[in-house]
Amino acid sequence: MPRLSCTSCGFTISLTRREAEFGMICPECHGPRLRPPIKERPGKRLSTFRPATVRALIGGAVCLFAGPPVLWQGVLNLHGKAGYLWARAVALGVLLLVAAVAFLIAGLIGVYRDLK
Repeated sequence: MPRLSCTSCGFTISLTRREAEFGMICPECHGPRLRPPIKERPGKRLSTFRPATVRALIGGAVCLFAGPPVLWQGVLNLHGKAGYLWARAVALGVLLLVAAVAFLIAGLIGVYRDLK
């Protein structure tokens, strides 16, 4: 027979499975529906990072890895007939480096928030 408890007043009662499936409101405070009690887990809680934090850190690392080679190739090949194309590569390299800084800052803020 499952035990159900009230989340507001703490009242507990044992019900049959059929009654527990149907549910009932608290007979003491007439407030919320009775629910199974929350199990407290002993031991330390594992800290997990949110997906947005992981994405920001990975995106920052990828941009930091890809930005300097693109910028370097663009600067080396800036002179000549294809200078306009390589000027775009320089702009892309700078953009990747700026994005890397922004992503890493957002990731570090996320790490601080998740470990708090």
